Amino acid sequence: MAESFKPQNFVVLRHLSITDCPSLTSLPAGSMMHLTSLEALWIIKCEKLNLEKTMELPGSLLSLALSEIPKLKELPRGFKNASQTLKYMNIHGCPSFEILPDWLKKCNSLLRLNLYNCKRLESLPLGMTHQLTALQELHIVNCSEELNRKCDRETGKYWLGYLIFLQLSIGLTLIQMFSVLSSHPESIQKWTRYIFVTSSLFLI
Repeated sequence: MAESFKPQNFVVLRHLSITDCPSLTSLPAGSMMHLTSLEALWIIKCEKLNLEKTMELPGSLLSLALSEIPKLKELPRGFKNASQTLKYMNIHGCPSFEILPDWLKKCNSLLRLNLYNCKRLESLPLGMTHQLTALQELHIVNCSEELNRKCDRETGKYWLGYLIFLQLSIGLTLIQMFSVLSSHPESIQKWTRYIFVTSSLFLI
């Protein structure tokens, strides 16, 4: 890929999808920074890909999806470049993924964060849900037992006091959800918009 892909020739590229590349082991150093118009980056089913810790993203990125990348343990430090523009992030099926970076708390434009099937992910950055003031949707599904425990609707520390955790597998109805919200009035204003966005997914 390093020989055939010359990012300086793709400065108007807005959407890049790297999908089902079982032999791909790396991306050209500094390649993404040249894609100054890039708004969406999807990397899916790349079993041997190792994203270097120094890999950087352009400041124009709006959507990031990382799926089925077994070697991914954490987000490269250079992804922080997109922290002010990123609106949608999806991390799915990455069995080695174990930590979310603290800079994620500074993603002031982030609207949706999906974390699916990341069995080693045990926690969220401290205070993340307080600081992500634009966040409308947070989905945490089938991650580690530890994270599931922290998100438990009865005793989980991410639930009680400041986080309303919604996912289909919990089976929370709208009536139950409003009951929990009424117990934590400080959360009502922040999550009302989210409730209406997702209300069609829940059956009373």
